[in-house]
Amino acid sequence: MVRMLVGSAAALLGGCATYHALPLARGPDLAPRLSLLRATVPPLRPGAHPRRIDLSRPLSLADIGLLAVLNDPALRSQRGERGLAEAGVLQASLLPNPTASLSFEPLLSAGVSPSWTAILTENVRAILTYHTRVESAHFALGQVDAD
Repeated sequence: MVRMLVGSAAALLGGCATYHALPLARGPDLAPRLSLLRATVPPLRPGAHPRRIDLSRPLSLADIGLLAVLNDPALRSQRGERGLAEAGVLQASLLPNPTASLSFEPLLSAGVSPSWTAILTENVRAILTYHTRVESAHFALGQVDAD
């Protein structure tokens, strides 16, 4: 009996989670040294290789401009917002998984055969609102691009 109570308590407490807030940044996330700057330019089209700016050599004006764009906190925030909007488009285009279940119940009374039940369910509302959700997510992505 004691083992069962201890096991039950451990199972219940194992499902508990606590929240610990992370400290907020005291200032902007600026690189203190040139070597800590982000120096990899993402590819402009899929399949292309990213360009790496060599910080050990003298920098051209174009390289300095690219470093400024890559490391500007406001532009990094906007790139993050665009990534979030792209994830919203992906999330809106996914349909929920169908649910299937199968059950077997032997009958104890005068029944001749056991009871079998098979259930397949799908969220019909998600199917009916699919195009509206995807279109809304694309509009949200367009809004982020416009900002």
